[in-house]
Amino acid sequence: MFNNDMEVFVNMLLKYMHEYQIKNNIKSKCLNHTLFFVDACNNKKKNYCKYEVGCVFYIDNDNNLRAIVHCWCSINGKIIEPSYEVSSIKYKKVYYNSIKDIFNNVDGIDDKTKKWLIKQISWFNIQLLKCSKNKKYCTEGYNELQDFIINKFNSKIDVK
Repeated sequence: MFNNDMEVFVNMLLKYMHEYQIKNNIKSKCLNHTLFFVDACNNKKKNYCKYEVGCVFYIDNDNNLRAIVHCWCSINGKIIEPSYEVSSIKYKKVYYNSIKDIFNNVDGIDDKTKKWLIKQISWFNIQLLKCSKNKKYCTEGYNELQDFIINKFNSKIDVK
């Protein structure tokens, strides 16, 4: 799937990103984490990684279906989770990156929830598009994360 140098880079980048999020108790910032991860990978190897937007579904301890509107990354179709908050969910997670796939594969979603999912997923897609074209829209925490990662790698990582 990966070439060896990129696999090492991806694994170290994820490790350091998760460490930063744990250390700073960062939650609900998947957009910034995804943007940073994709930028770092694609600046190292062009078009290596891409954004994904959709829902992550899981069954909790009480056997309730839970959904998180979320963004993540993929490399050659493999899901890469830069968000520690989501990666640490201990239940089996199922990722859907299209509304059609969600509605075709997840039973019991009422009309109100369908409208909410469409609205939220559309919002995430618009934000990712804005941020990928102009980082000023998604700068909260981005530079601090970059500084932490550069320090960990002990070299310059060009993500801008």
